[in-house]
Amino acid sequence: MFEYIQNKNLAFTRPLSKRAATNYIILHHTAAPDTQTVEEIHQYHINHNGWIGIGYNIIVDKEGNIYWGRGLDILGAHCKGYNDESIGVCCIGNFMDCDMPEAQKQAVIRIVADLQKYYNLDANRIKGHKEMPNAATSCPGSNYPLDEIKAASNIQPTKETYDFKSLQKLIGVKEDNIPGPKTLAACPLIKKGAKGEIVKWIQKRLVYLGYSVGKYGIDGDFGSDTDNAIRKFQMDNKIDIDGKVGKQTWGKLLNIK
Repeated sequence: MFEYIQNKNLAFTRPLSKRAATNYIILHHTAAPDTQTVEEIHQYHINHNGWIGIGYNIIVDKEGNIYWGRGLDILGAHCKGYNDESIGVCCIGNFMDCDMPEAQKQAVIRIVADLQKYYNLDANRIKGHKEMPNAATSCPGSNYPLDEIKAASNIQPTKETYDFKSLQKLIGVKEDNIPGPKTLAACPLIKKGAKGEIVKWIQKRLVYLGYSVGKYGIDGDFGSDTDNAIRKFQMDNKIDIDGKVGKQTWGKLLNIK
């Protein structure tokens, strides 16, 4: 389920401990520059806070890449009084000052939905840090799309319930959310230089599947970053690596066997 999360193999100063339970998913921001890395957060928490290492369980960067911090079932250091019963998901960036890029938002929606499924949690168990009792903080920031992420959590974005209807609408086939031969046959060849809503759909699908589409995110512009993401997707799926979204690549994106 979490195979898309990347591991930085961080070295902690003491052994990590398991937490007692998981009753909440708590959302954070770093309130720091967009360029901050997982390793830099890790070192800051060691040097400045005196912790054993990064306090968050999971980190999401601006490009939609998702990384392990402390890890899935590990006791974190992100919400005083609730560390022993919550998992902390932190987005890089200061959302008091900026809006969240679409790629990052889609990545948060995905990881939150998978955590909900894994821990069998209701949507009301998703909390911004500032919503927790006695939390004197503005985290995750006034521009953090908290309500949107909570709303999206009511529809689990699994392969079975993924939004294929929006693509079917774009290509003019029956909008039944079931990608079959007719949907595949109507999918056009898309390659570098293309722009528009179908490119946005491809980028969003790539991000959902764990592939970064670059610093500009889901912008509807099939540039070098999207080309690289498609080639990586093709390589991982053992199909022709040409950077083009043709029938073979569409089939894999649509999960058609």
